[in-house]
Formats: sequence, C-alpha cells, structure tokens
Amino acid sequence: MALSVRYTPLATGAFDCDYFDIVTPGGNRQTVCCKGFGEPHDVSLDRRHLAFGNLELGKACLRTVEIANHTRAPAFYQFITEPTGTFEFSRTDGIIPGESSANVDIRFQARVTGNYYRRIFVLVKNQGPLFLDLTATAYHPLQDQVPRPMPLRQEHVTGYRERMLLEGSEVALAIAESANVGDPVAEVWNEFFLDDTDRRQPVQLLERDIEFGAAGASGVGEYKEVTVVNNTDVKQTAMFVVPPDDYVEQPEGAGEIKMTTLGPVLQPLETCFKVFPERGDVLPRSSATFRVAFRPVYGNAYYAQALEVFCFPKTQRNFRLVSDETFVPPLCIRPVCSGHTFPLSMEAFTPKLRLSTTRVNFPACSVHDRAYQVVEMYNEADTPMRYQLETDPTGIFRCKPNNGLIMPHCSQLVAFMFCPLEARRYECVMRCVMNGSAMHSVDFTLVGFGNACVVQLGTSHLQVKPTCVGSVSSRRLEIANPTGVTVSYEWAIPEGYKRVLAVEPRSGVLRGNEKHSLSWHFAPRRSQQYSIRIPCYVTRAMVRTLADTDQSQDAIELLNSSLGSQEQGRGRPRREITWLTVYGVGSGGAVTFEPETIDFETLVVGTEVTKAINLVNNSDVTMYHDLISSMPNNLHYKGGKGFLSAFSTKRVIICFTPGNRMYYNVTISCKLNTSSEAMETLNNGPKHTGLQLLAQQELEDVPQCNILGNAVYPTLSVLDARSEGLSSSRLWRELNLIQMNAELMADLSEREIKWNAAEIDETDPCKVLKVMEVRFKVKEYGSAPSVVLLRLRNTGVLPFDVQLKYPKDDEDEPENWVDKDLQGEDEVLLEKILEHKLFICEPRRAHLEVGEEVDLMLSYKHRPPDGYLQQEFRLPVILNVCELPPAGGIINTGKQVVMCLIGQTLQAEPNLHLPIADSRHFVYPEWGFEPTPIGLLTPPIQYYKLENAGLIELDYELDMEEVGALNRSYHGFDVVTLLDPPTGHLEPGECVYLRWVFNPLQPVLHTWGVEFQVVNGPTKRVTFYARGFHPDPHTAPETTVWQLPLHQVMPQPNQPVLMSLERFCFGDVPMGAAVSRMCVLNNHDEEETMTFAFDLSSSLAASVLSVAPLAGEIPPNSHAVVRVTMRCMTASVFDFDVPCRIEVKQPPPDENEDLAEEGAGAPPPAASSRPQTSMSTATAASGKAKAAKKPKRTSVVDLPAPSRGATRAGKGKTGVSFAGGTLDGGPRAGTAMMDDTQSVRSSKSAVSQAQSQVSAAGSAATSAAEAEPDMDFSLFLSVQANVRVQEHHAALFDDLSRFRFPQGSMLPAARDPALERTVGGPRSLSPGSAGFMEASRPGTHQTGGGAQGQGAALQRPSTQEGAPMGAAGLRMRVAEGVLEQLLNDVLADSEVAGAFVELEDAPLPCFVQLTKAPPAPFVHAESAAAVAAAEAAAEAAAEAARKRAADAERVASPARTRAGSRAGAGSAAGSRAGARFTGGDAGSEGVAGSPEEAEAPGPPPRLLVCAGIDVPRHSAQVPEEVSPQEAARRERDAARSLMRALPEFQNLCGFVLDACVFNLVEEASYGEEDLSGAPPVGGNVTDLDEELYDSLDEGFPPLPLPERLRADAGSPRRPATNVTTMSVRTAATDGGG
Repeated sequence: MALSVRYTPLATGAFDCDYFDIVTPGGNRQTVCCKGFGEPHDVSLDRRHLAFGNLELGKACLRTVEIANHTRAPAFYQFITEPTGTFEFSRTDGIIPGESSANVDIRFQARVTGNYYRRIFVLVKNQGPLFLDLTATAYHPLQDQVPRPMPLRQEHVTGYRERMLLEGSEVALAIAESANVGDPVAEVWNEFFLDDTDRRQPVQLLERDIEFGAAGASGVGEYKEVTVVNNTDVKQTAMFVVPPDDYVEQPEGAGEIKMTTLGPVLQPLETCFKVFPERGDVLPRSSATFRVAFRPVYGNAYYAQALEVFCFPKTQRNFRLVSDETFVPPLCIRPVCSGHTFPLSMEAFTPKLRLSTTRVNFPACSVHDRAYQVVEMYNEADTPMRYQLETDPTGIFRCKPNNGLIMPHCSQLVAFMFCPLEARRYECVMRCVMNGSAMHSVDFTLVGFGNACVVQLGTSHLQVKPTCVGSVSSRRLEIANPTGVTVSYEWAIPEGYKRVLAVEPRSGVLRGNEKHSLSWHFAPRRSQQYSIRIPCYVTRAMVRTLADTDQSQDAIELLNSSLGSQEQGRGRPRREITWLTVYGVGSGGAVTFEPETIDFETLVVGTEVTKAINLVNNSDVTMYHDLISSMPNNLHYKGGKGFLSAFSTKRVIICFTPGNRMYYNVTISCKLNTSSEAMETLNNGPKHTGLQLLAQQELEDVPQCNILGNAVYPTLSVLDARSEGLSSSRLWRELNLIQMNAELMADLSEREIKWNAAEIDETDPCKVLKVMEVRFKVKEYGSAPSVVLLRLRNTGVLPFDVQLKYPKDDEDEPENWVDKDLQGEDEVLLEKILEHKLFICEPRRAHLEVGEEVDLMLSYKHRPPDGYLQQEFRLPVILNVCELPPAGGIINTGKQVVMCLIGQTLQAEPNLHLPIADSRHFVYPEWGFEPTPIGLLTPPIQYYKLENAGLIELDYELDMEEVGALNRSYHGFDVVTLLDPPTGHLEPGECVYLRWVFNPLQPVLHTWGVEFQVVNGPTKRVTFYARGFHPDPHTAPETTVWQLPLHQVMPQPNQPVLMSLERFCFGDVPMGAAVSRMCVLNNHDEEETMTFAFDLSSSLAASVLSVAPLAGEIPPNSHAVVRVTMRCMTASVFDFDVPCRIEVKQPPPDENEDLAEEGAGAPPPAASSRPQTSMSTATAASGKAKAAKKPKRTSVVDLPAPSRGATRAGKGKTGVSFAGGTLDGGPRAGTAMMDDTQSVRSSKSAVSQAQSQVSAAGSAATSAAEAEPDMDFSLFLSVQANVRVQEHHAALFDDLSRFRFPQGSMLPAARDPALERTVGGPRSLSPGSAGFMEASRPGTHQTGGGAQGQGAALQRPSTQEGAPMGAAGLRMRVAEGVLEQLLNDVLADSEVAGAFVELEDAPLPCFVQLTKAPPAPFVHAESAAAVAAAEAAAEAAAEAARKRAADAERVASPARTRAGSRAGAGSAAGSRAGARFTGGDAGSEGVAGSPEEAEAPGPPPRLLVCAGIDVPRHSAQVPEEVSPQEAARRERDAARSLMRALPEFQNLCGFVLDACVFNLVEEASYGEEDLSGAPPVGGNVTDLDEELYDSLDEGFPPLPLPERLRADAGSPRRPATNVTTMSVRTAATDGGG
C-alpha cells in the first residue's frame, strides 16, 4: 500500500518536521517522520560592484550587469531605485525564466562635478535581497576654476566600511547585528531596513515622506521643507539631484552640457519637484533646511518621486585635501515627495490590486532574531495606483518601501520584517491604503512565532544495566527540539567520569521539531554504584538556512573572534542548560591476556613473524572483543575480532611486521562489549558499540599485552683494506670505503625496499642502488694482478649471508642461433670481461654470524683481450646482504650496493695518477681544498699530489689559464697561487706535491679547472673547489678529517711486522710547535730478526717530520718504539704517507757457516728482548742479567751529544746551538725550515731502491731460500695536520701552553725585567720551553773553568711547604726530583760548562756606580775603580768555586738560604736566582756556595737616597757599599741568569727532558720500569723509606721526606711531577710537553 504525502510550505526558507503514527488493528505502531524545506529562489548578480570611472563633464559611460536565475521556477526581481536618477537603468524590474538570465544596462552621465556612490538593493520574490555598488566621478576640465575631486574607487568603499566596523560605529554595528551570524543575507537585510531617518546614520533626514496633497487650481503648490541633519564632526556638503519624470516634456538641449567661453555649462532639466538651493553646507552636529516646490504639469494625476541627496565631507571637494586612507565615499539619502492634481470634489481612480495572499507567514525565528518575507503587489488597472502601508506601533513588524506609485500593469515588491521580543506567537493586521482613500484598502495579516532555544529529553533519569568491569553497556535516549528554529546541543561530561561514560554523538544540530537518538555507553572501572549528573548546553545554531544540519565554520570563527558585547550585537548567544542523571552499577569480570608480554627478540625489518596468545574471559557473560594497537600498520591478527564465551579461552595469532629500524614496544588493547550490544549495533557502524569510549580511555584501564621486538637491518662494515704497495689511507679514499660503510649502515630507502621485493619496474641495478667505484691500481700489460683485500664484519645483531652477484648470474645462456652482432658495445664488452675473467671476487658467498669476519679478495688481471688494451673495464658487482635458505633461493633482507670494479692496463705509456677526493662531495677527478677564512695574512699551503704510476718517465705541464682568469676577475689579486712551476718531470714511481695557496676575498665557492697535459700521453682535467668564509671568533673552524681506522686489523700474507698506529692526526697545530707521537713496531715472527727503515726522502716529509729511530732492528717476538715528531714552519694543510720498509736481517757473509752449524742448537731469543736501536744499549746477551737484577738506566750524559747545527759568531769565539739533533746521535731530519721556493718533490723512492736490492740479493740466494716465503714488506704511516699561524691558532683555540716551541720558533718571547737590568738588555726567550721550565729560574752557576758541581743548583722552597700533600702530589715531587737530578748531572759536566763559557759575553748596561754616600760629588774615576774591584772579586770567587766543584763529591749538600729585600739590578737578579726551571711561582733562594755563606747570609740591602746628580741616560740610584763576598755572589747570580736566558740552554733542557721521558716510556714498554705507582726511578730516590711508598699506594697523606733524601736532592721540599702522566702525554699527544 502506498501513501501520498503532499508538502506545501507556508513561508520561504521555512523548515517543517512532523511525525505520523501508522497503527494497525493488531496494535502494531510505526512512526513516519516527514521533513520539508521551502527552498528559496537562487538568483544572483554576476558582480557586486560597477565602476564608471573618472569622467569629464558631458561624458557618459554605459555598463551592463547580468542577473541570473539558477532555479527552474521563474523569478521576479526589482531594483529599488528610480530609473531616471543619477544612474539610469534600462529596466528596474522583470521576470527571469527558470535557469536563464537577463541583462540590465546602467548609464551614468557627468552633469555635476563630484563623487557619486549608491548601493542599489535588488528584491527577489521568495529570496533574500541582493545589492550592487555603483561608483563614479565627474570633474570639470578647468581645474583652476572648479576643484577636481579625487577619483572614487571600490577600494575606498570597502576600506571605509571596514574602518567603521573596527572603530565601532553605530551604523556599522547596526548593519552587522544578527543573532544568526552564519546567515549570509542578514547584513544585507539590516542595511536595507536601515531607514534614512535613523539617528545612527552619519547624515539623516528628519522626515522621509513629504506629502504635498492636492495642488491648487493654478497648478502651484505650497513649499515643503526638507531638513538634513549632520551627525558627524566635519562639515558636510549636501547636493540634491531631482530625477526627471515622464509627465514633463523636456525642452531641446535640457540636461545636456553646453560648451561656452567659460567652459562646459549644464542645461537644467524640467521636473515637477524643484529644490532650493540645490547645494548647501551642513555644519558639524547641526542641520540645514532646503525648500521643495511642487510644480505639476497635468491635472487629475498622481505624482511621486524619490529625490537623491549626496552628502560628503566638504574637504573632499579637492583631491589635494584627501588621501586613500581617509577617503569617505558620499552617502545618498532619498526623501520621497508625493502629491496629486485631483480636485477635492472629484473621486480618485478605483484601484485594482492583485495579491497572491493577504496572510503573510514568517518562518521560525528565535527571540531577538529577524525573519523576512517578500510580497508582490500587482496593479491591474490602466491608471497609476498610489499605495500607503500603515506602521506597526509595537515595532515587531516592519515593511519597506511602505509607500509609492505603481504604474499600470506593473508590480511592486514589498519586504516585511518580523523581530520577536518574546517566545510566543505574534499576529498583526497591517492596512494598505490605495489612492489615498480608506474605502480602497487591503488588510495584511502578519503571523510569526518567537522561539526559545530549548530541547526535550525522553527522560531526565537514565538507568544503565549492571556492567562488568572492562566491558561496555549502551542505552538509547531520545532528544527532541520542540521549537521551529535550529538549535545546537553539546553534552559536557564531568572530567572525572569521561573514562566511565560516553555519548554518541556528543554534540549535534537539531532542526525545528526534529528528534535525535543518542547512544550512551557505560564502562565501569571498578565495582561500585555510579550516579552522574550531566549538563547539556543548548544554543542557537549558526546555520545558513533552517534546513542546514551542519554549522557554518565561517560563522563560528567570526563569532569566536568577535570582540563586541551583546549590546553591540556581536556577543555570544545565550546558552540554555538541560540536565540528565545517569545511574549504573559496575560488577566484576574482565578479559585478560596470557601471556601479558610477547618478546619477538631481534628480527629483520620487513619480515613477518607470528606468535600465539590466549584471550581468557573470566566473566559470566559473553563478550565481544576487538584487538587494536598503536601501530596498526605493523600488527594484524588472526582471530582478533569476534565473540568470547563466558569462562572460555580463545587463541589469537599475532603477526608482527616491523617497518622501520627501531626498538618496538607496542601495546595491544582489547576493546570489549557485551555480546547483546554488539549484535544490536553491529549494522550501525563501530561508533555505536562503545569503542569510542574505550579509545579515549587510558591503556591501563583495558586488557593489554605488550609486544616487544628489536627490528634491525643486517649491517655489514668494512674494517680494513689492504693492497700491495698502497697505504691504507689511500685505499680507503680510492675505494670509497667510507661512503660504502655509511651506505651499508643506513636504512633501506623506499626504492630499495621495492627492489628487494621485486616490485620495481627496472632491470638496471645501477639506476636504483648506490654505486661505489672501486678503482684498481693501473699497471703495465702482463704485470701481476692488482689485488685488494677487504675485511668484512657482521657488526649487527643478526646472522646473515653475503652474496656477490655478477650481471649475468640471473640470465640464461643465449642459444646458439642468437645473432651476437645485434648486441650493443656495452654488452659485448661485458661478455669479454666475464669470458676472460678479468675481475675475480672471492668468495662469492659467505655466512656471517654476529661479530664474525670474512676476507674478501678483489683482483684485476692485467691481461685484457686483444683489441681492448687501452680500454677501461667496468664490472658492476652487487654486494647483497641477504638470507640464503638451505632449500635454495634468496631472501633479500638487507642492503644491496653496487661495487663498480674499474681496471685499466697500460702498455709502455706514461701514467699520471691523480688523487681521489671524498666521493661524498666530489666526482673523480675533482678535488676540494680546505675552506680558508678571509683576511689571513699568511694563508695555508695546500698540497696536491701527482704520481708517476707507470714504468716510464713522463713530462707534464699544467694549463693555468682558468687560474689567471680567476685572479683577473679580482682585479689582479692572487686568489689562487701555484708556488711550483707548472711543468715538471717524473721518474717511474716518483711523486711531486704541488703547493697551492688559496687566499679568498669573498665568502663564496671558488672553482677553477686545470688541465694536466702529459707529453705523449693523455690530458686530464681537474676541477678544483675552494670556499672562503668569514671567521667566527667564537667558533673554531672544523678541519676536514677522514674518519679512517688508526690500526691495522687485517695483516697481509707473510707480513711479520705490524704497526700499532698507522695514522697520526695531529689536528690543529700552531706554526713552529714540535708535536710528537709514538708508535710501536711489533715483530710477530718467532725466528727472524726484522729491520725497519722509514723513508723521509720526500721533501715534504723531511721538512716537517723527524723519526727516532729512523731505522733499526726488531728481534723475534719483540717490538721497537718509534717516536715521530712533526714541526712545520709554514702554515700548511697536508695529508701524506711515510713508507717504512720491513726486511729480514741478513747475517754477514762470514757468519753464514757458523749460523748453519749452530742451527737448531741455539736457543730462541727471549720474547721480551729489546730491539737493537740507537735508543737502547741493551743486548740479547744481557738477558740473564736483566732477569736477575733490573739494569740501571743509561744516564742522559752517556748518550751521544746532540749535533751542533748552528753557530753564533762573536768576538772570535765559536758558540754552540742545540737546536738540532736526534737521540741516536745521527743527523736529525726535518729540523730545517721548509723553503717555500723549493718544490716539495721526492726522489726515487728509497723503498723502491730497497726492493731492487732485495731482489738482487734474492737472485743470488739458494733454491731452498727461494722456496721460503718473501718476508720483505712495506708499511705506511699516514700523517695529517693543519698548521696555522700562531696568532691565528691562539685566536681560535686560545691555548698555546700545551705545545713546545724549540729554538727557531716564530713565537715572541716574554721579557724578564730583572734579567734585563742585570745583563744589560732584553733576550728572546723561547716560550715553547715554558712547558718544561721558566727562563727566570736559574740553573747551576757556570764559569769559565767548569761547573760548580753535580747537583749544585739550590732550589727555592715550595709555596705549599706547610700544607699537606696527597699521594699524587708526592708522586709529582718524586718524579720532578728525578728529572731535576738528571739535569744537574748534565750541568755539572765540565765539557758542557766549558761550551757555555766560550759563549760571547753579554753587553753590560751603561750605568753609574756610586760608592760614596750622598752628597759626595760624582767622580768617574771612583766609579771605574769600584767596577774593576767588583769584577776582580767576582773572578776570584768564580775560580774558587770551580776548584771546589772539581774536588767535591757527585752530589753536594748545599744549605738553603733565603734572601730578603733586594736593591737595584743586583737584588732583582738575586730574586731570580732561587727560581727553579721546572715550574712554580716566583720566590727567592740562596745561591750555591760554601756552607758558611749559605748559613750566614748577609744583611738585607738597603736603598739609599738619590745623590741629586742628573747624568743623562745613567742611573741616579746610589746603593750602599757591599762586601767582596756579597759582590761575588751577586755576580754569580747574574751569570747564571744570563746563561739560562740563552736559547741554547733552553734547547738543551728541552732535549734532556725529551730524552728522559722517551727513555722512561720505552723502558716501560719492555717491563723494565713500572710507572703505575711511585717506584725508584733513578738517582738517590731509591733510598726512599718503605713507609713512604706504603702511604703512596694506600692513598694516605704523604710523609715528610727523610733527611738523607733532602741532602741528596739538594732541597728539603720540592714540587712533584707525575711521571706517568708525562709519559702517557708524550706518547699520546705532543711528545714534548
């Protein structure tokens, strides 16, 4: 059975909803909900504004606007304006057919100068109003006579309206006032009904309707007044424009512009209504009255006309007086004038008005809101009809236009407004009088309802059934809107119950008389009773129409951002509250996981692993469960959703697939619901099952299970790389191993994952995978294969397999009938490579457990096929980290990298090898220099290595054209400079380091290209990159350091000797500093003694490095300690290799037979035997003695004296300089300063020479010896440093104290004023030696006859003599005493003292010595006698001291003295005499002499008054007379201070300390000395008491030194120096500190 339902809306835009119950006789009831909406028309304009521009008087402009009807029903529209006004309309009303449009022409003619603006409203039947803004400007061509107004644009109108709204103008707020902010036409309706008599207008009319009534018989009516009120604070100008009507016939030329001698003049129009005056000014806050006259033309007719009054500020009459920001568009107010010419005795025409209905029903409207309706009135008569609508005295209902004239057979649209003040029904009868006769009237019945925002609930007390803890129960509740307006509701559950109670939906929109069904979900957290009172907030919905169900977001944002109050119409809508009380009971029962934690341990990313888990239902009800997790993309379940019976267990399979490399800790939650609720809401979507409630709850409130797993990729790393004749550093660069390790350790990209899964449409792996170029060493045809050994390690936590895949591995062999001529050149070349097996990779596959290693051999055979000799061969080999199942196949789980093996073979042709830069930033053969700061006076030298890798000599030449162009671009400034000649010659195996200097002027990247042209060889082009930057004084620049391994991990075959460190990164070093490192050469051979020799033949290595020992022997199972010192005298950045040749020591020819006879009878050498080097004098024969008794260390004085590389001439005496020298007595390499003009070139490698010698010796060996493996080998030591100018280094790092600067350093020395006063002038002190001593601390007193004696230097007392000293401090004291004793032994040597005596005497200062007390006269003869006597006394005292020193014992026991205050230069020298050279603050001590002198010091000197004698450049201070003994003591102090200020003495001290520390470290490496505690280290320190060492080991406070130690050491207390710390620092940092 079908039922027909008809819907007829009573109002446009009204929403209607009603419910009908269908009841059957059997008692069944079914409710039917019917909803309907009175949809309005959809009529729009193609634009919102029309601009007529800036027109000269007399000109006209025509514009067209299109009005379109988008609905199927016809639409009637009407422009509310006069058709013949300022803007003339071709038509003002009409009917638009459905889905059609119409055009309206609008014409503007400039008749009067000024700005014109009007907002024309368009009423549409059954729709809201539209508007159209019209702007125009008219100007007079003679600007000097008539002011020209500013051109009016639409931007001025929009800006003015926005300013009014921001300023809170009354008229702007009245327009924006609306209860429904989301209504798009609310503001248009407000402005349309804003009357011209409203006091909120800037300019208003006192009366809008001017009625003249019946005109007299003469046709002349009385005058009426129009009052214009100015409500602003500026003077306004009112200009009247009277539109012409159809009753008056216009004379010829009326309304046109006539050109005269005075310019254009307007010809006036004839009208029935005339205004006097037509223009006038209105003062601020005042009013002005204008007179209007009625001059009808015809009798028995109705006249009605709306006048246009344009009001604008008077200051805007000229464009020079206004700006865009302050421009105010003119306001148009329209008084309506009406009258007629019917005689009083004559009855008016009978009107014929047609209306569709006289009952006007308004749509639902909330209180204080507004509703609108549009009514059409049609005049069916043949005469005009005048209508007048009465006003509602209550103001609830309004209409506009309320009066006017309807022409015959025309229509008039009238808009009605309804604004309720209370929530009730309103009804009003509004009468419409036609033609001024009460007999001809029509009553309109206006009906509207005011609605409040309320809702009704099905019940205010909601009872939920008892629910198990951990489950969810649901109830339905109905909410209804009893009103006709659209409301929005929102439930506000208390914060404490949001985890217990939830509602769906929580908020919504209810249209008029509509109902919603709410789902309330109750999930108790504990067993208890719940009573929850919940408020529901109801407000007016922000919707565009009554049929909308979603609120307008624009309206909500506008409401939230509004700042006005409710009085301004911008406040927040009032909220009504409805309360609901929910009752529920929580009972026991839940679902649990067994187990609660599942650990997948370590697994590979992207692989799926499954495990089982049990769900246990401990409740008495059937539960509906659903497993969810925080990572749904990585976890899925088999059986994770369904029903779980009461007291049952269910098995669920968890499938875990990690997507990224990370540690997973995922929580699985079980969302529960009772089975009845699940069945009831199964088809209504998941939101109605209570899942939303549980999803918002904390995870610990629901059953949980933790999934743990460590997802990783198989990681493979290259630990070491080896190749014969190449250093490890060079291999790591040329094979791109750094980038390869970074790629193997990185995560798989999306393309790589698809490649592993074979999901990418690409067959070339080089286009998908990372390509690493592996270049083999270029050799001649027929040479031995180039072999590269790589050690690979599984650095991950999972075992995996490694496979090397060739390009043709996955392809089948082509059939015989395949035409190979059709193959490309690349494919043919690839087949040649595989056929001749030019490249060999072994092993092809391997299995690696965690931490396991495998050695991969890559080789290239230098025997290419015929016709391909000069060809560069490339073979892409895929290094695949995968899993190889035993059953076969392959599972790609890890990284895949393409190793592009590159090999080339030469045939008697030159081969210039160019270095390879960092492949992460440059492409071979590009090269990048270190970034250089701007403004360096001495930019660093950077090196570029060229090597002749062939077997024939070559000549090369550099094309420097681009370098010259770059320098010319900087106006001739040498930004890039090559210090070496651009041409050169290289022998086979020879290399040259080209020195480049980059001195930037701008912080930009500089690029230049250089072509290396080889004579009779190929030309190679290298692009160089260098960047300049602004130095940051707060940040030290980063030096590019290759992250290469420092140790050798993989020994090569038949390699007997390993080097502890293969790479020394000195880092940032100041220029002139000597920095040392130590490395150990370990001989692992158990039978052969190996020899080593470092090759420093390269000028670069010889200029900056010294190696000690340079060569030596290493016994079997022993080692040798080598010290490498770097000192560079120019700012440089270098990174080079130093070869070290390892050979088997060959016995002398005459001993071969004896060695053969002894054979196996000789015992093997001890494992701890020391190598035979110049640093140690121990031999293998003393092994037994060492085992029985620890040998005494060789004294420093027994070592060979340092070479005297520099002399100083003066007075015919030969001076000695200790600037150079090595510890082994040989010539010290690298001590000379690098010469910038000398090419850094290496001669023929010493290693190659040694190879030739070895090969020659091997040819003469016996066949048995030839059968043995060759033990000769070459090691390489890489050196990298960035040497900066000392001022630059100090500015960046602010620390030069940890560096040692030997003689020849560029660092300026500090001056000692006391020393200058004593010896007569300043001396340059080497501050680099400050780490060992201070120049102000004197040593032993040296004279011409010898030394004072062994240990004769008196030490000053410690500054912390009375303070307790810890164990570390005591160790420092002991070590310092040992080193000081060693220095005293050197200084006591007569030969050393004699060398210093031969030095030239220091010039004495010019001063005056007065011996008489003042005011004795100044006599030069007496002064000269006093000086001679003092010199004689000093000489006698020195001679006596030399004699006593020759006869004294080895260790003297000088007494300690203290000096008080001192006078003049002698007192200053005495104060410096007691200072030690090893460290400490200033102090004073006595000078070594006789015990009587030490015990009985003289009285403190006393300064006398000045003698008052003015001698130019001479001292005027007069000291008192002193004894000869005191004078001699002072002379000795001055001589000692002079000696210690000499550079030679400082170099000697540095040499002695350096040698001592090196001896200590070397002996400790052989177990001869124990530096962990405080053992006896030599000298008299061995007599320390046992209790002293016990206190050191146990950490107790140190005990006082014994008296015998004080006597032996020459000082009662001395600051200690930690020997262990010094030794470690020497080996690990700079070696000279």
